[in-house]
Amino acid sequence: GALAEYDIEEAKRQFNTNVFGTMAMVQAVVPIMIAQRSGTFINVGSAPGLLTFPFASVYCASKKAVQSMTDSLRMELAGSGVKVVYCAPGWIRTNIIDTMNASGANCLNTKGPWSPCAPYITGNLYQVEAKHAWTAEQFAENFCTMALSSNPPRVHLNSFRDGWLAYLGSFLVPSFIMDRYLQLKYNLGPHLFSSVAAH
Repeated sequence: GALAEYDIEEAKRQFNTNVFGTMAMVQAVVPIMIAQRSGTFINVGSAPGLLTFPFASVYCASKKAVQSMTDSLRMELAGSGVKVVYCAPGWIRTNIIDTMNASGANCLNTKGPWSPCAPYITGNLYQVEAKHAWTAEQFAENFCTMALSSNPPRVHLNSFRDGWLAYLGSFLVPSFIMDRYLQLKYNLGPHLFSSVAAH
């Protein structure tokens, strides 16, 4: 949903799961890995944590926080024998969209200025993008191969289309160009606020 309309309790729930849940796991497991001077610690983020999309600010922010914690943890554990990986999967066929829709997390206020954007969210994000999704089985096989590697990557992206394009785009594409592209893709702009200003 739009950040200006987003339910704060729902935002807290996402951060409790994605950010503080990750932090709790680090504190529970990493001391054991340090003691044995070996292991691979993998934090699972998301491709949207690499590149922020409209109407996904809370989710993207929580996953970006996981990426930042992972990068910091990797530096903090240098020389310990513990490897640290940030895994940023692209679309995986799960029930996350149905769950978010049922909870109202993806719903726009029908009386708000962003309501005309709803069809673009459904069309761009859930119908077009999801067509390229991996199955859970495909991702699990790919993930296990990476996790069991003796030399895992710092960042693991399972999909070129969802992962590497977002990863490279966040570094190489100027923000004003990316902003404009996403504004057009999601029908954002001054036309949404003309009737609001009139009142």
